[in-house]
Amino acid sequence: MNNPATQKPLIFLAFSNDEDDYLKMVRRERENIYRALQNHHDQEFIQVHKQEHTSIDDVFEQFRRYAEQVTIFHYGGHASSTHLQLEGAPGEAQMADAGGLAKLLGQQSGLQLVFLNGCATLKQVALLHAADVKAVIATAVPVNDSMATEFAEEFYRALAAKSTLQKAFLTSAALIETRYGRKREIKQFRAIGSRAEAKDSQSLPWGLYVNEGADAVLNWKLPDVKRSVNIGVAVAGEAVPVNRKLIEMLTNALPKYSRRIPRFLKDVREGEVDERELPAAIIDSFPSPVGEQLRKLFLREMAAIGTDRLKQIVLTYETVSELLCFVALSELWESVPEGSRVTLNAEYSQRLESYFALNAERYPAFNFIDLMEVILVTLRENGREFFVAEFNDLPALLQDAEFRASHQYLEALQAKLENDAVSAEEIKTDCLQGEQYLGRILCAFAFIAGYKLTTIKDIRIIKHRHTGPKYRHGQALLTRTTGKEVLMDTERESESFAESQAVILLKTVEDVQPYLSLSPFVIDKNALIGVENSRLYFYRYYDPLQECYHYNFIGNRQDGLIVSGEHYPHFKTQFEIFRRAVLEAGGS
Repeated sequence: MNNPATQKPLIFLAFSNDEDDYLKMVRRERENIYRALQNHHDQEFIQVHKQEHTSIDDVFEQFRRYAEQVTIFHYGGHASSTHLQLEGAPGEAQMADAGGLAKLLGQQSGLQLVFLNGCATLKQVALLHAADVKAVIATAVPVNDSMATEFAEEFYRALAAKSTLQKAFLTSAALIETRYGRKREIKQFRAIGSRAEAKDSQSLPWGLYVNEGADAVLNWKLPDVKRSVNIGVAVAGEAVPVNRKLIEMLTNALPKYSRRIPRFLKDVREGEVDERELPAAIIDSFPSPVGEQLRKLFLREMAAIGTDRLKQIVLTYETVSELLCFVALSELWESVPEGSRVTLNAEYSQRLESYFALNAERYPAFNFIDLMEVILVTLRENGREFFVAEFNDLPALLQDAEFRASHQYLEALQAKLENDAVSAEEIKTDCLQGEQYLGRILCAFAFIAGYKLTTIKDIRIIKHRHTGPKYRHGQALLTRTTGKEVLMDTERESESFAESQAVILLKTVEDVQPYLSLSPFVIDKNALIGVENSRLYFYRYYDPLQECYHYNFIGNRQDGLIVSGEHYPHFKTQFEIFRRAVLEAGGS
């Protein structure tokens, strides 16, 4: 059984041929590439899947099976600027549209390279780059069958010998030049279409095309260590139970809210699944922003006691705190529409105003749990009902001695890391205690696993004669993290409608009512630009000089998004309406 928790990188080799125009070297290319990578495969550093007689169904089936694991997609066979020629029924060609394939490949977050080893595939690069594929090897002109095989063989031999992506490409190009004579100067092209003029036989057919802002992919290498969930690591000869306590705590806390864990434990008892997949079940119980941070924390790379692990512990704490605070802020907004005032006392009003006044410098030190407590106490004092029923009991829990100790410890650890003040002597203790305190926070907030985080991308009205209207929602359920559940856009019909282009919280996936909108605190960029899959951004702070709101991608805080009067202005308007309503509630 494929264990999604390991997320072992996979290289997908897809080949096809044509009985009427048979390529004699395709079989050799398939076997020799696999042979070059076989040692990495045997040592479980990567997986290699080779597919001959590839059909469109084969491509989609493998991407469903190995969701988020594919790092390289290689195609060998006939191709053009608009299609890859695959195989349908025996003896029949099947044309795969380049645009559709680009959309599929763009959904694979782990994908580093698409290698199109067919004739004149250069025009497909633009489609792949538009879908956020990082790097593409494509051809500007028709290529010789033997030369294509030799180029691909050398490329993967170089990768297997620990070359970077860029070096492997240059090595392959050097082989072709050495064997077939000097061609034109080899260049790395980044601008789409920059090789349009290079169509004569004197130019190297292949180019390595890197997407804008993805230059780091040139230094990508094949992994040479196993990627797996780790629940124990030795430090100076002493066994340190990394992740074990956290997994144990969450296994006990989640069954009250998530049916996934009881089902998993039942399947373990019946021998249907391996108990080592438990971390993946835990990860996928949480909404994807939290699940993504847990996935990183459980990777072998994060098992080593050190600063990187400390940072990931704190980042997981920050993410779940911010998400729950955004839910509380959304509850507050639902309680302050026109004509329905909530009264804020002076202290609480000031605390909320401090949130609106955050800037880049103050944001890292902001205490989201304290703000969440202020909001929940305020709403309860005003007799408001919560969408998230567990919020009724949360203020008391936030005052629990163990919870406060955990909260204060992680806040202090956050400050130490921010100020680069963690000493070597403290790292081991901080890693072990930080994990236990993080476990307490996650267990306290485990109720969020009972709700479904979803993006509503678009809404269409369905109306037929003599029937009432129905609403078809294009949406993506934000619960996949490990790859066991592929995150794909779906459509559901409902008697009622939600908010379009919004990230919402649902009590059940069966209907969009009732719901709680988390916009504009959480934004799905892909819903705004009409791209499949989801890319979530959390709100951070407001810049009064530029009159814009700053967001960061949940998977990488260096990736920002700006909301302003020019970019996504409806979110800017939402923020201004919300702030005005809160200030009025506080009497400001």
